[in-house]
Amino acid sequence: MLERFHVPEDVAVRVKQQHVRSTIEGIFTKMGMSDTDAVQATDVLIWADLRGIESHGISNMMRRYVEWFQNGEINPNPKWEIIREAAAVCTIDSDKGHGLVVGPEAMNVAIERAEKYGIGSVSVTNGSHFGAAGYHAALALEHNMIEPFVEKQTTDGAISYGVSSYGYDIRVSNEFKVFTDVYNTVVDPKSFDEKSFVTIIDDECIIPPNSFALARTVEYFRIPRSTVTVCVGKSTYARCGIIVNVTPFEPEWEGHVTLEISNTTPLPARIYANEGIAQVLFFEGDEECDISYADKKGKYQNQTGITLPRMKD
Repeated sequence: MLERFHVPEDVAVRVKQQHVRSTIEGIFTKMGMSDTDAVQATDVLIWADLRGIESHGISNMMRRYVEWFQNGEINPNPKWEIIREAAAVCTIDSDKGHGLVVGPEAMNVAIERAEKYGIGSVSVTNGSHFGAAGYHAALALEHNMIEPFVEKQTTDGAISYGVSSYGYDIRVSNEFKVFTDVYNTVVDPKSFDEKSFVTIIDDECIIPPNSFALARTVEYFRIPRSTVTVCVGKSTYARCGIIVNVTPFEPEWEGHVTLEISNTTPLPARIYANEGIAQVLFFEGDEECDISYADKKGKYQNQTGITLPRMKD
């Protein structure tokens, strides 16, 4: 909380949320908003206050909104429309509508396009203040295209993960299957013998020299029908001779990603669980594919955990 919004305890008056909500909704309807829009606008303001974003909350913004309604800067009943669009992107003319109301509508348009094309980008013109931007962004989290989703690149002493410039940096989980020759088995992709590896569940995994391990991502992916991905290892590991191999995520594939991590060095290599391991880049087609991975009932659809090689029935 900014110091200028801090209220000393000896003069603070606490009000129940439902009473504040009812009052603010009443003010918005008095300004000419519909009941539905008044509820939506109030929800954005309270969301900000509950998260300590007082600069975009009720006490700081409400008097300005009333002023803007009164001088005609905000249209209480806008007829917003899409004025330009192309596949994943569009521009909305908000007809001077309140950003607290048009913002969530624009975000829903972006979500619909992201589900179809893999990414959605919506710009809004001729509008007013949108309030706390985090409210609108949080609406996308409910759709779980990447779950769990980290909305910005995170390090905190770890190998980075989360949203990157044109993609997403995935994490490796704490489950590993390290290949071994203890049982002198033959690695056969058509008839895979589980004795080919030992299972390790730990925060770190040591891969022997010139060997490799299977692992999986922390994240569960749901790929849109018009999108395909390419996954490459992070440079931090690549510079150590540790290579990550993953096939593309096909349109409408979903599941945990099974990773093949190769130690190409003559030395043991350490892998850190729950930290970044590879980078996923998303590519949108000009049109949807004729046959998606879901259409052809791919053998690795909906895979969870580390999925071993399998032959389709």
